[in-house]
Amino acid sequence: MSAKFKPCVTSLGHLFVSGQLPVREDGSVMEGVVGGDVDMSIAKEAARRCAIAILAEAQSHLGSLDRIKRCVWVEGMVNACTGFRGHPAVINEVSQLFLDVFGDAGQHARVAFGVGGLPFNAPVEVQALFELQ
Repeated sequence: MSAKFKPCVTSLGHLFVSGQLPVREDGSVMEGVVGGDVDMSIAKEAARRCAIAILAEAQSHLGSLDRIKRCVWVEGMVNACTGFRGHPAVINEVSQLFLDVFGDAGQHARVAFGVGGLPFNAPVEVQALFELQ
């Protein structure tokens, strides 16, 4: 089955990066439920991998991250157990990586929330919106 969407779309001076999953070096997707079989340290690593995947997709689409003026929006979804409350702490890893890469231009608006499941049983999925130069 072919995808019915694109990993990145540019429109009106912005780059929209579709939701990215945490992929390991071997190409496999990290799996599990945060607060269940995935602890906080693994969840944070998963979020960081999502952020790296976002930057890789952006660079592939744009040719260079230098075309990014600023990060505008991050949406982080955490595949979490009922009662888990650490969604913002998990997605903070994404925010921190964008600050590390873009400096002040990495500050963004954001939402972090829990969901009852994600594709491939991934613990985290993140999408982002960037303003272009």
